[in-house]
Amino acid sequence: SSSSTVSILDHRYLLTQDAYLVQLVLDKKAENDRHSSIIFCMTCSTAELIWILLAKVGIPTYTLHSMRQQNERVASLAMINNVYNKVLVANDVASKGLDISEFNLEVNHN
Repeated sequence: SSSSTVSILDHRYLLTQDAYLVQLVLDKKAENDRHSSIIFCMTCSTAELIWILLAKVGIPTYTLHSMRQQNERVASLAMINNVYNKVLVANDVASKGLDISEFNLEVNHN
């Protein structure tokens, strides 16, 4: 059997909601080195996926939702109060009890 390669390959990048979110956070951090963002997600699993995505591209991120152990949630809350240039990803239930005045950007994902 023989194989061949195509002579022309069309590469395209599609801008998705998550890619836009990553770029938005990166742009805000580039504008202000003390920038902080909070991203609210409708579900815990979405919050976890967004947290993983942002961490994979090198954005220091903390997460707060009920799928995390209590000690992890407490640690995330402690870190967001003591760290500049931070991103917190939380489920929408967390939005009812957080003081978001310290954040420069609030995103409602989904």
